[in-house]
Amino acid sequence: VEMASTAEKANNVVNQVSSAIPKEAKDFMKSAKEKVFDSDKLRSVSVFFGFGDKTPYDFVLAPSKLLNRLKNNTVFFYLNYILLTAVVLALTLFATLMTPKTLIILGILGVVWFSVLKATTSEGFKVLGITFTRKE
Repeated sequence: VEMASTAEKANNVVNQVSSAIPKEAKDFMKSAKEKVFDSDKLRSVSVFFGFGDKTPYDFVLAPSKLLNRLKNNTVFFYLNYILLTAVVLALTLFATLMTPKTLIILGILGVVWFSVLKATTSEGFKVLGITFTRKE
């Protein structure tokens, strides 16, 4: 029952925030999403890594040809690059957070942050003669 109440409150907050966003902004974001994240632009793994091509990784040393190739590859594989970056970022974040040392440091940082917020609720606190408030 408590969980359902919390979910209902969360839905109400989301609805309030959503209704505060202008319709033009929603339409712009929807059209941008449809243009950028079009599933037809996601290339297969075999095409992305060049499996089956006779020379998938030709190294061109001429700057004009190299820039042209980089531009064409970026346009053709942009969604693959976004997906690959997201996967690498997620794996890095997961590996970082699973290290006990990192968890301890994040915990200490959270405790310090909370204590500073609590200490600055009224008049602030002093360190070496300097007063810190929430405004600073």
